[in-house]
Amino acid sequence: TFSGVFSGSGNLYHTGAGQLTVSGNNTYTGSTSTSGRYDLYNAYSIGSGTLYLNDGSTLLASSRGASKTISNNIVVTGTVTIDIGFGTSSDFILSGTISGTGKIVLTGDENSRWIQLSGSNTFSGGIDINSASAPSLKPIIRIANNAALGTGTVTSYGTSDYTNIVFMGNYSVSNNFATNSSSTYLNIDTQSYSATMSGVIS
Repeated sequence: TFSGVFSGSGNLYHTGAGQLTVSGNNTYTGSTSTSGRYDLYNAYSIGSGTLYLNDGSTLLASSRGASKTISNNIVVTGTVTIDIGFGTSSDFILSGTISGTGKIVLTGDENSRWIQLSGSNTFSGGIDINSASAPSLKPIIRIANNAALGTGTVTSYGTSDYTNIVFMGNYSVSNNFATNSSSTYLNIDTQSYSATMSGVIS
């Protein structure tokens, strides 16, 4: 855990599979790269540069409490996990652009926590809601941009019958959507908005 302030124009690299917690109000302007568990204890801990989530990495915010807004651009490669479980993390609002070839696996717990994607995202690997190893959890995706979901397929591995996709406005998404098996769910809440899904649902 680092609670002091990181400043300067350089880059921060986190290697190793363990957890690095940064909790200071950091001002460095370079990029951040992680291959392990990267714990952004508060919304000001990352500096202003691009966040690189490499294959096998996990993003979380162990301070829990209120949602954390991360405006940094993010690049994903391989398979990365965003953990929004109540016992381990906070809800996230990711408002920067998410790019790269990677896939995001969204994991949570039984408390229906959420991640809001509001950037004009271009990542191509898709999103998995839960995984085959943890199908009973209840993470939620909140859509706040026409391109929020990138260009890949959104696949539900979730076996709990709950709302796992929520539209936050009159958005139109072109992604394909899929359920992993006959026991998994895609439950969509348009709230009071008019939403359009033009991709294939399979």
